[in-house]
Amino acid sequence: MNNSAHLSRVPAPVLAFAQSRTGKMLSGFAGREVRDVLRAALAFRRPRSVPTFPDDLKRSFRDDLAMDVARLRQMTGYAFSGWSI
Repeated sequence: MNNSAHLSRVPAPVLAFAQSRTGKMLSGFAGREVRDVLRAALAFRRPRSVPTFPDDLKRSFRDDLAMDVARLRQMTGYAFSGWSI
């Protein structure tokens, strides 16, 4: 889920330009703060609504991924405490 309130309100053509070769080149000249200000200024559309995700599907994903996540934590030695499944 994209949790960025500004990004979800930026028009699609602007986002497409930002991902283009020219957009990526230009973003290299601007620091993070400048890009954040531009993104906020361009965020004039209504925010996208987060679609509902059925609880039974969440449980299914959680069950399917639990062993993989445990194995990743064991292999890397990191708890990934900010993660949830």
